[in-house]
Amino acid sequence: MALVFVLTRMLIARKMHRTAKTITDELKRRGATDPASAVSLGYEKSDWLTIGLRDYRPKALEALINHGMVIKTSTGGYYLARESLPQ
Repeated sequence: MALVFVLTRMLIARKMHRTAKTITDELKRRGATDPASAVSLGYEKSDWLTIGLRDYRPKALEALINHGMVIKTSTGGYYLARESLPQ
């Protein structure tokens, strides 16, 4: 039982990491690198009526904001922090 728990947690962590990479790649592709170029993301809030596979994007976005890699503007836009941009 403990092995199943650990493997499940590892799988969820891997999915969150992949989803976070997808979010940062999307922000780079859209050119959201400063407050003036911030973009809105349609998946910032989870939809509790969705049936099917779990959507990790809202939680991954929240984790990116908490770690300071993505910044949310007062108007609801998102952009990459300078520290997370490649030099």
